[in-house]
Amino acid sequence: YLDHAKWGRCISNIRLDEKDIEAFLTHVRLESKQDLTYDKPSLKADIHTSMFHLRVSIDISPLVKDGMALDVRKFRLRPYTLTELIELGTISIEAAAFLLCALRHRRNIIIIGEPGSGKTTLLNALDLCAPKYWRKVYIEDTSESIPQLSYGRHQLRLKVPTYEEELWLRNRIKVNKSIEVIKLLHRSPDYVLLGELQTKEHSKAFFHALSAGIRGIATSHANTPEDIILRWTQHHDIKPSNIALLDLIVLMRRIRRMGSSRRKVVRI
Repeated sequence: YLDHAKWGRCISNIRLDEKDIEAFLTHVRLESKQDLTYDKPSLKADIHTSMFHLRVSIDISPLVKDGMALDVRKFRLRPYTLTELIELGTISIEAAAFLLCALRHRRNIIIIGEPGSGKTTLLNALDLCAPKYWRKVYIEDTSESIPQLSYGRHQLRLKVPTYEEELWLRNRIKVNKSIEVIKLLHRSPDYVLLGELQTKEHSKAFFHALSAGIRGIATSHANTPEDIILRWTQHHDIKPSNIALLDLIVLMRRIRRMGSSRRKVVRI
């Protein structure tokens, strides 16, 4: 099946045989320079070409019991602007203006929501509205930010291992998202854009940076603001007093109705 931006989940008549899947897997491994083996049965990669931008997740045996699990997300080559998100009904004019004001004053923002709710799309749209002279530092495990150096903007984009790679490489490398977040203190950013906060270590590094005066925006999975605060305080050992370092929590939802699907900012 495929999940369509407008029509929701659709049954597809496209069928991939074993040869198709093997060819696709070979391309992903070559493009990402990642391996997929019995010892490392998960792969997460971004594929950029002149025709499309994909995020691919692949799982194989022994992790998967019934063959191979293949998940491909296709993104627009041209990212959505904030104006387009307003026209699509993803965010109201008032909410967009409020977030722009918060961004301009370098407020600490986290965008939360379920998978596929449009968190990164909103983050990128806000990023395009940041002042041109800001020095922005990005820390991502998958390259979802928009290259802006050719437009005269100040960017430092850092690529760290994905969570799957980090688990496999934990004893082999000394580079991960947590370490790079802490190293931000020596990179003099005006604003920091983080990829998804996934683990206890990510959350601790994030709040450590905020307590040191770093300003930025990040994304994370959660169904409500209350849920993410509970996760931070109960599971990630973040002190409640540190939560006050955040200025805004933006909640996005993927709303499914009668075969259609749309993404929307529902709470700030």
